[in-house]
Amino acid sequence: MSSKKKIGILGASGYTGADAVRLLARHPNAEITALTANTHAGKAMSDVFPHFFMLNLPKLVEWEKVDWTTLDAVFCGLPHGTTQEIIAAVLKANPNIKILDMSADFRLRDKQTYAQWYGHEHRALELQGEAVLVTVPSEEDGGAGMLAAIRAGYVAEMAVITEPTRLEIVTAQAGAITFLLTVSGRSAHAAYRLKGISAIEKLRVIHDRLLADERQIPVGEEDVEDTPYDFRVARPLRDLRLDDGFGDLERDQSGVATAVVRDPTTGQGAALWVDRHHPWLMVFSADAGWDPPRQALAIEPMTAPPDAFRSGRDLLRLAPAGDPGDEVSVSWGIRTLE
Repeated sequence: MSSKKKIGILGASGYTGADAVRLLARHPNAEITALTANTHAGKAMSDVFPHFFMLNLPKLVEWEKVDWTTLDAVFCGLPHGTTQEIIAAVLKANPNIKILDMSADFRLRDKQTYAQWYGHEHRALELQGEAVLVTVPSEEDGGAGMLAAIRAGYVAEMAVITEPTRLEIVTAQAGAITFLLTVSGRSAHAAYRLKGISAIEKLRVIHDRLLADERQIPVGEEDVEDTPYDFRVARPLRDLRLDDGFGDLERDQSGVATAVVRDPTTGQGAALWVDRHHPWLMVFSADAGWDPPRQALAIEPMTAPPDAFRSGRDLLRLAPAGDPGDEVSVSWGIRTLE
């Protein structure tokens, strides 16, 4: 006998309903046995959301055709204003069923407050649930989600902060800083523009550097000659930290480039080879989060540099699947070294 709870999802073809399908399909104690979507009734879930093609899901049906007595719980992803009467009908058919409403219909317990915010009276206040979960978005981005919730009449008995901390002490508020940046230049006659100094060009360098620091995306390119990053000749890594892309790779006559890593004590190692479609290698050293650090080195074959979406350099633009257009086949491999 199955110990899984039988789950139904109202409004499965909507955004919240589809997300509930995605999460519940992976839950070890849940079995989705009913999906409703009146406008898509008769269709497979994968007809509406193709990424569900690999799941064995029931077909979408009208909510009136579901036998609610066979279900343990139902998730409701219907728009506000349509949920109240449907939930009432579901509970009438099965008073023991658990309802988890993801709409706005049962978030406010006061009928005047509900009417003020949603423009119509609540038609099933007696069905208010045991708990109300309010999610608050974008506090660090300047949003006012919690303030809006308080103004809407929410009185919270507890708060759940979903940001993962791994039980470590972390910065709770990243904060923001506002500053005035003045970049000076020197004017010149249009006929002698290069004798002047462009404040805009100078500002662009600063702007690119700020973006690189914020997003950790490389925005420049430097020659490795006479630097600790010149690996054209074997050299020990020691305490060098790597999170860098390397281009202009040396290749053999067949166009293959090879990166070799060896244990200096035993001489054993590994070699990564890439074909001509990989003009770049991204190299990472295992530092932060490793105890002890420096246990591993990752080398990733790249068809474009790390900032390709910004610069457009070496980007491969392919035609959509099934359409005529450019195609590319790439190859790389790893072998051990004794």
